[in-house]
Amino acid sequence: MTKNILIINSDPEASRIIASNLSSPNTEIVYEYSMEEALKTYAQKEFCLIILDAAMSAEDDHRLLAALRKSKTTPILILSSQSCRVERLRVLRAGAHAYIGHPYSMEECLAQAQALMQLY
Repeated sequence: MTKNILIINSDPEASRIIASNLSSPNTEIVYEYSMEEALKTYAQKEFCLIILDAAMSAEDDHRLLAALRKSKTTPILILSSQSCRVERLRVLRAGAHAYIGHPYSMEECLAQAQALMQLY
């Protein structure tokens, strides 16, 4: 069975780096670079994990999280340039399952992603 992962990130290079580390023969990775396209793709396909880089405005991130959470219970991992406790709490309350603030290692990102995929 193929596992689908949705990466939402405005930076194509960062998306490719994450995807290359999560690739496997039974994994399909879908990239989206905007909130609107991410919601369309999410509605059309079943995903075992969403990785959202919180590079958009905090308000957009929270609206996107709320919209994703309303329709399905897919695990969501947030990657953020902020490591502020207040923002971390806001994002978790908005529907994220895990939050990693910069600087983070790719090993930490992969470990969180794999742990969340096991929930699916």
